Amino acid sequence: FGLPEDKFLFLMMYDKNSITERKNPKAVIDAYKKAFRPDEPAGLVIKCGSCDAHELGMLRKELEGYKHVYFITEILSREKVDSLISLVDVVVSLHRAEGFGLVMAEAMRMGTPVIATNWSSNTEFMTPDTACMVGYKMIQLDKDYGVFPKGNWWADPNVDEAADFMQRLYLDKDLYKTLSEKGQRHIMNTLSM
Repeated sequence: FGLPEDKFLFLMMYDKNSITERKNPKAVIDAYKKAFRPDEPAGLVIKCGSCDAHELGMLRKELEGYKHVYFITEILSREKVDSLISLVDVVVSLHRAEGFGLVMAEAMRMGTPVIATNWSSNTEFMTPDTACMVGYKMIQLDKDYGVFPKGNWWADPNVDEAADFMQRLYLDKDLYKTLSEKGQRHIMNTLSM
């Protein structure tokens, strides 16, 4: 993937076809920017499927000045997705709603700690003991977002809390090791392949 081996890397993965506003990459970018200065050796990897030039341009503009940001846009095989998840240090999902949370479960299975919104189906296999669970408030949709009609509700994750988790996992090796081990054990006991 051409990713640096000497940087602590956070990974956000989403597909534009899964509704960008639902996957909420802006919240991950905002949390990353709150947690780290542009020159710190903590990087952000954005794996964006089906992203057009307009969307990529908006993401790049949000991260202007940050030196350690890496975009992956090609379609990856199952083996390459697994490799990417195992290569990074932390997976981040500040989703507003989630159907299952496969990337989060896969990360935990590989021992990669996860920071995620404490809302939706991922809470069926994640706990505050096994992952960094980010608080949220419920917000009402002001317009239609794909299959999510105006008037429905979804979560708005706390960006400050997510930024704090990013810093803590970056700085606290004991916390990192504990979440890695507990998350992996929990998934192996909770979900089958």
